[in-house]
Amino acid sequence: MSEIRFYNYEFEPLCIETEIISLYKTVYYNKIGIFEARVSPFSKAFFKILSEPYVLAENDGICYVITSKQAGENCIIYGRTLNWFLTKRVEPPFTSKRLYEDGLITAQTPEKIVRHLISKHFSENEGNFVLGKGASEVMQVDFRRLVVNPLSDIVIDCLDIQKLGHEVYYDKSKKEWYFNFLEGKELDLTVGEAQRNCTYCEYIDNSLNYANSGVYIKSFEDMGSWDASANNPSLLEYSTDSFGKRYYVSKGGTQFGITFSKGEYAVYKRSDGKIGVADSDEGYPSVISDEKTGLYRWYAPLSARTEETAKNELESKKWEKSIEAETALLKRGTDYSLGDIVKVQKKIGDTFTTYKKRIIGTEYRMENGVKSEKIIFGEV
Repeated sequence: MSEIRFYNYEFEPLCIETEIISLYKTVYYNKIGIFEARVSPFSKAFFKILSEPYVLAENDGICYVITSKQAGENCIIYGRTLNWFLTKRVEPPFTSKRLYEDGLITAQTPEKIVRHLISKHFSENEGNFVLGKGASEVMQVDFRRLVVNPLSDIVIDCLDIQKLGHEVYYDKSKKEWYFNFLEGKELDLTVGEAQRNCTYCEYIDNSLNYANSGVYIKSFEDMGSWDASANNPSLLEYSTDSFGKRYYVSKGGTQFGITFSKGEYAVYKRSDGKIGVADSDEGYPSVISDEKTGLYRWYAPLSARTEETAKNELESKKWEKSIEAETALLKRGTDYSLGDIVKVQKKIGDTFTTYKKRIIGTEYRMENGVKSEKIIFGEV
C-alpha cells in the first residue's frame, strides 16, 4: 500500500495519508519536479495539513515541498521537488570573471560558480545546505547574468553547460539539508520493446514552438545627461558609433530640426545612426538570428530586454526531439540513475532505429492501486 508522509520544514512528522485516489509525480536530473495527489474528501491527514502553512510530503523516498492544497469533490495536494526552494532566492547581476578576480571562486567552472552561490544563499542562518561532491571533469566557462534572476534559473542554466544535474534532499539521520551535484554515466543498457524492458516506446519530433531567430526590444545604454539647448555634450545628427545609446535631456531645446523636451531622451536607434527622441520606457528592436535564411529562418517574439537574456529565451524554443518509454522492469536507483546515458531502440514500421539518449527525468503514476514508471529522455 502506498502512503504519503507529511512533515514540517524541520522534518517533524505531521501525519500519514493512506487514502490516495491517484498520484502523479516527476523527478528530474536538472529541473524542478512536480507532485499531484488526489485523496479522499474524508481524509483526516488532508485536513491536518490544510491548517499547516509549511509542509513537506514524502512518497517512496522522494520528497516534495507542498505549494498548494485544493478542497472540493476531491482533495488535491500540489508540490514541487525540494530544489524548488532555489526559486525563492534571487541573485543580482554578476560575471564569473568578477567572482574569480574577487577571490570568491578558485576557477570559472559551473560547479565552482554554483557552489559559491548555494553557499551564499543557504548559509548557516539561511537553510544551511551541506554541499556534496563535485563533478569529475572540469570545464572553464565565461558565465554571466546582466539582470536579477531566480537562483534556480542560474543553477539550472550554469550546470547545463557541462551537462550536470542537481538535487536537494534532507538526511534524516544527520538532520541536515544537502545540495548535491549529479553527473550521469554511460551505461551498457538498451531500452526498447524488443528488449522487453519497456511496455511501449514513443518518439516525438515536434517543431511547433521552435525558433532559430528572435526579435526583442533592447534597452538603451544610458550615457548620462544632455543639454539640448546648447548641444552639450556635443552630439551629432548621424553617428553609427552611438547606435543603441541614449542621453537624458536635462534642458530642452531644438537641435537637428528636432525639439527635445526636458525629461525625454535623445536616442540613437536607427541603423543609419540618426538621432531621435524617445520617452523613458522605449527601447529599440534588435534581432538575434543564426545562418538560416528564407523559409528556414523562423522568428519568435522575445520578452527579454538584454542580448544575454534574449539568447537564453531563444535557446528555450527548441525543436523537440524526445523519446518516452514506460518501463516494465527498469527502476530508478536500481537499474539507472538520473543523468545516465543509454541506448533507446524504437521500431517504426519494419525498421529499428537506435538513439543515444540521456535520462533527464522519471515520471511516476498511481491510480486504483496500479503503479507505473516512465523514463524521460533528453539529448546527450
